[in-house]
Amino acid sequence: LWPAAAVAAGDGVDVLAPDLPLYGDTVEPDPSRVRYDDWVDLLCDLVRAERAADPRPLVLFGASMGGMLAYEVAARTGFGGLER
Repeated sequence: LWPAAAVAAGDGVDVLAPDLPLYGDTVEPDPSRVRYDDWVDLLCDLVRAERAADPRPLVLFGASMGGMLAYEVAARTGFGGLER
């Protein structure tokens, strides 16, 4: 997804790529305790904070597991007209 993010950023879009536990630079002291719902909760908090700070349109996207996360977060936050 980095190529798409780079194009969007080049067109003046603010791009945010969260560093979730077990990915990127995040250090997790007990990796066996990290669950899918932890990622969903973190991203829901992030979306709510972003929406409170900036009312501009927000696009969530991902591939594979990231796509499922984006859909779940959109549904849980009511973002994009999706409701759970």
